[in-house]
Amino acid sequence: MHDKLMAKKYGYRNPPGITYFRKGKPINYDGDIDDEEEEEEEEEYTADKMQASDADTTKGIRRNMEMETQTETEMRAAISSSAGTSSTGRTWRAEDNTPHDLAHSPSAMDVDCSEASTSTAASNYNLDSSQREHIYNRTGRKRNRNYRKIRVSDSRIGDGPYFIGNLIRKIAKRDELCAQNIDEIRSRLWPNQREKQAEQKARETREKEERRKRARERQMKMMQDFANKQKEFMQTAAHNMECGIDDEDDDIFEEQPREKEYDCIICNCTTPSTEANPIGLVVLVESSGIVGHRRRTVERLPMPLSPEDEERLKQITRLAIEFNRRTELLSLKFGEESWYLSNNMSYENGVHVQSCGHHVHLSCLDAYLKTLYATQRQHQHERGEFYCPVCRQLSNSVLPLSPQLDRPTPMVRSGTQPFEQLVAELTNLIKENVRPTTSTKLSEAMGRAMEDMTNITHRKMKRVPPTLRSLFVFVTSIARTNLESEIIQRGGSLCTTNSTRYKPKRDCIVPLLHVLSVHVRVLVEWPLWRSWASLAGLPVTDSAPVPSHCLELIPSLLADPIALLLKFILLAPLHLDQDFFTCMVKVMYNLLYYQIVVQLCITLTDLECDYIIAKYNKSPTMDEADTGARRCTTRTGGSGSSNMPYLGRAMALVLNHTNRMSHLRRESIPSTSTAAAAAMSGCGALNTFSNLGNTSSSTGSGVEAGPPKSQVEVNLKSMEAQLQTLCLPFLRIAALLRQHLYRHDMPEISAPGLEFVRLIYYLELVTDSMDWDCFNASKGLCFFAGTELTLPKFWCEQLMDIRPPTDTVRELVILNQHASWQQPKLLELPREYERLFTYYHERPCLNCYKVPKESSICLLCGTIVCLKQTCCAENDCCEAVRHTITCGGGIGIFLVVTSTYIIVIRGRRACLWGSLYLDDFDEEDRDLKRGKPLYLSQDRFDLLESQWLSHKFAHTKHTWVFHRDLL
Repeated sequence: MHDKLMAKKYGYRNPPGITYFRKGKPINYDGDIDDEEEEEEEEEYTADKMQASDADTTKGIRRNMEMETQTETEMRAAISSSAGTSSTGRTWRAEDNTPHDLAHSPSAMDVDCSEASTSTAASNYNLDSSQREHIYNRTGRKRNRNYRKIRVSDSRIGDGPYFIGNLIRKIAKRDELCAQNIDEIRSRLWPNQREKQAEQKARETREKEERRKRARERQMKMMQDFANKQKEFMQTAAHNMECGIDDEDDDIFEEQPREKEYDCIICNCTTPSTEANPIGLVVLVESSGIVGHRRRTVERLPMPLSPEDEERLKQITRLAIEFNRRTELLSLKFGEESWYLSNNMSYENGVHVQSCGHHVHLSCLDAYLKTLYATQRQHQHERGEFYCPVCRQLSNSVLPLSPQLDRPTPMVRSGTQPFEQLVAELTNLIKENVRPTTSTKLSEAMGRAMEDMTNITHRKMKRVPPTLRSLFVFVTSIARTNLESEIIQRGGSLCTTNSTRYKPKRDCIVPLLHVLSVHVRVLVEWPLWRSWASLAGLPVTDSAPVPSHCLELIPSLLADPIALLLKFILLAPLHLDQDFFTCMVKVMYNLLYYQIVVQLCITLTDLECDYIIAKYNKSPTMDEADTGARRCTTRTGGSGSSNMPYLGRAMALVLNHTNRMSHLRRESIPSTSTAAAAAMSGCGALNTFSNLGNTSSSTGSGVEAGPPKSQVEVNLKSMEAQLQTLCLPFLRIAALLRQHLYRHDMPEISAPGLEFVRLIYYLELVTDSMDWDCFNASKGLCFFAGTELTLPKFWCEQLMDIRPPTDTVRELVILNQHASWQQPKLLELPREYERLFTYYHERPCLNCYKVPKESSICLLCGTIVCLKQTCCAENDCCEAVRHTITCGGGIGIFLVVTSTYIIVIRGRRACLWGSLYLDDFDEEDRDLKRGKPLYLSQDRFDLLESQWLSHKFAHTKHTWVFHRDLL
C-alpha cells in the first residue's frame, strides 16, 4: 500500500503491504507479502525509487548520514563479535509467521516504509498482535529469502526505534551472516507458534479418528448381536416346526410386554419409571367448585333485574346447597361421620387436576426448581409453581408414575368365569389390602403429590377435623371431582354431538387414581370387604370386630352408588382384570336400580300402590316362569307396560316389604305416573286420577273404597323413561373409568336418546342383542342365583329398621337421592348494559347495607359484593375473596358495574379478563368514559363460560397478580 492519504485516513501507519484499497474500501490481502510473484515488481519499484531520489540533499541530512554510518559501524562490530561465538552451522529459516515488532522483524525489513512515524507507536504496525498473527499464518508457503532485496526506508523523520529498525535492516542487507544472527535472536525473543498449532490440530485429528473408530466398533457389535438373535430365532422356529407345533399355539411366541419409556423434558433422556428414579406427569392442581353449580333447570337463569327475578333465583337451588342439606340430615339421623364411607363431598371445594401431558424425572425437577428460585429476583409464582419447559403451561405438582401402570398383569387368566366366582375372588382381593412395606423415592413422591392436593383446598375444607373418615372421604372425592369435571367439559353427557370449545385432555386420571389408591389403603385400618360382600349378596361369616370408623351405619338404599364404586376401585389392586371391573359395575347397578324404584314408589298414591301390588305381586315360581318372556328378542305386542313387567314386579316387591312405603309417602306429593298418564290421556283422565287420589284411604291389601281397580292404570312406560334418565350419571362415571383404565374407545352416541343403551352395552351389562321394544333398564341387572328377591328384601329391611321419626328419611329419599342435574351455566346477562347499570349501580351490599364504590356482581349466583373495600372484611379477608371460596370453590367471576370489566379470582391471584359489553364498533368503553351505548358480546360471553367450565383460566390469561385478600 503506497497511498499515504488513504493509509492515514484508515489509521494504517507503516503497513506491511497486507492491505490495499479498492473504490475507497480497505481490503485485506490474503497472499504472501514476499512470494516469488511479487519479487520482480519489488525490484522494479526499488530501481525507480533510487532513480527518483534527489541528489541535492541538505547538509543536515548529510550529517545524519554520517551519524548513521558511524552507528552502523559500531553495531556491525558488535554483531560480528557475537556471530563469532555463535554456531556457524545454523541455516536461515525462510518461513516465519510469528507476530513481532517492526525493528526485529525480517518481514518488516522487506517493506518500503514511505511514511514517517512521529511517535514510538507510529514506528510499529498499527495492528494488534492477533491481527499480525493471523496475517503471517496465512503466508505459509516456504521460500528462499534474498537478503539483498531488503528495503530500507529513506525517510529522515522518526524516533529512536524507527532509526534503530532502519539500521538493523541495513546491517542485514549488507551481511548475510548478520541477517542470520538477527533472525536467530528474534526467534529466541519471539518463538514460533506454528508448531504448537500444528500439534493441536494433529491431536484433534487423532481424537476424531478414535471416536469414529469406536462408533464403527459399536455399530459392528450391534449388527453382530442382531444377527445372532435373528439366527437364534430362525433356529428356534425351525426346531418348533420340526416338532409339529400347531398354528393355534402361536401365543407362546408373543413378545412379553415391555416397560413403557418416558421422555424427560429437562434432561431429554428416555427411560422407564422406577422405584429408585421415578418419573412424574406434570400437572396443575387447583381448587374447584364447578360441579356444585349444577341446577335442575335446563334453561339459563337470567341475571336478576327486578325483585321477582331475585326471588325466582333463590328458589332454584344448586347441587352444592342440596348436598349440604343432605349431609346435615345424614349427620342428624345417623351420626356426624356416618356418611363418610358411602358418599362424597366434592361439590363445593373439590380438587381438580389437569396435565399438559409432559413427563419429568423428579430428581431433575428438584434441581430445576432450586435453580429457578435461586435466579428469580422477584417471586412471581407461589412456592412449587413453574412453567412447563416445553409448552410453557403453568404447573405446580407432579404425579409420580408407578412402574406397574404399563405392565398388564390380569388377575383372570382363564376364560370367562361365573359371576359368583368373580365376586368371591374380588372379595378376597379387597380383603388383602396390601400396603407398601418400605419407603422408596416413589412412595415419597406420592406423599408430596397428596400434600399438594391437600394444601390447595381452601379454608372451608380445612375446617373439617382430620379424622380417618374425613381423610378417607376427601381422598375418594378427588377422583369424583375430576370425573364429573370431565363430563362437564364434554358438554354434560357422553354424546359425540356435543360441541365443546376445549376438548378434554385427561392423561392424568390413571396416575391420579394410583396415588389416591395408595393413600386410601393407608387410611383404612380394616379392609371394607364386608360392605362389598353385603352389597353383592355374599354371606358374611367372619365375626372379627370391626373398628368404629369402618362400620356402615346408613342403609344401602341411602348410599351413593358412585361413591361406593370409587371406594371399591381404590381399595382393589391397581391392575384389575376387566371382568372384575364389570363385576363391580353390575353390583352397583343392582343397588342403583332399586334405589330409583324406591324413589318412584314414594310418588305413588294409595290406589296406585294397590294396583301395582294386585297386578305384579307374583310368587317366585311365577317370576321364574316369566323369565323367558322378560328375555324375549321379538315384540310381544300389547300396551307399553306389558313390555316392562320387571319394573312392576320390583315396585310390588318394594311396596310389600316396606308396608307400601306408608311411613315415607305423603299424599300431598303429586304422582309422577299420574301426571305422565294425564299428559298422554288428556284433561279427563287427569280429573279422574285427581278424584282417585282424593278418595284413597285404604289401609290394607284390598281397595274396596273408591272406583274399581280396572279404572286405575300406572304408566310404567313413563316411569321406565324416568328410571333410565336417573341411571345416566352413574353410567357416565363408570364408562369414563372403563375408558381410562382399559383404554377402550367410547362408543359413538349420536343422540341423547341413545346414550343409555350405548353405555349399557359398552359396560357389558347387556351383551345379547335384542329388539328395541324388549329392551329396558332391568336387562342390565345381574344377581346371584336365588338372590333376585332376597337381596332387595334385605335392603328394604334395612330401610324399615330405621328408628322413628321418619321425616328425615323421607326427605333423604326425595332430596338429592337421584336427580337429573343439568350443565353449570353462568347467569344470563341483558343485551343492553344500560339496564344492568340502572338496576345495580345504587344497589346496597347485603352485608354492610352500604352502596359500594365499585359494585361487583357474581356471575355465578348474582350476589353483590364490595370490591376492594374493608367494610365487609373478616379476618383481614375482603368480601370478594371470601365469596369466591364459598360460592365458586376458589374460582370467582365478577362484573364491575362501574367499569364493565370482568375480574377473575383464581386462588390467591386475580386478573382483568376484559369486558363483555362493546359499542357498535366492537370497542370497549372502560370506566364508561365515552358514554356510548354498550351491548353484550355473545362470543366473549361464550368464551368466558368455556374457560370457566374447562379450568383454562390459568393457561389462557398471563396477567395474574397476587390479590393478598384485598379484593
